[in-house]
Amino acid sequence: WPGTATSINSLSWSLPTSSAPAAVTSLAAVTGSSPGEIDLTWTAPGDDGTTGTISLGEFRVKYSSMSDASDKGGWDYASNYISSVCANISLSKTYTMNVTGLLQYTTYYFRVWTADEQPNWSAVSNEALARTPSNLLP
Repeated sequence: WPGTATSINSLSWSLPTSSAPAAVTSLAAVTGSSPGEIDLTWTAPGDDGTTGTISLGEFRVKYSSMSDASDKGGWDYASNYISSVCANISLSKTYTMNVTGLLQYTTYYFRVWTADEQPNWSAVSNEALARTPSNLLP
């Protein structure tokens, strides 16, 4: 409210958005180039669903070596997650992440969530899986 109007109405101020970013639907995982690594890629959603840039947004990547993690609440565990805060998350920009320190020759399942500046969290992404390489195999 600028303080100069004689009356206050809905145009006198702005409220923060309450819309969460859309869920990521393009999460992909591939075997990394070194033992214990997997490379992830995904396309960023918009700030309010599928529109706009997210200011001070965050990605949270969770992973599990259990294929049925979602059935057993595995995605809710505080462990096995990586959080990455970004100054701006641009709509439709491709993001990448190299996940390291994983067990060799093990299949991992990944999910990602996106938060806006409020933070409103998106729904869970599609699931992506990949097997880590091993330096013990030819």
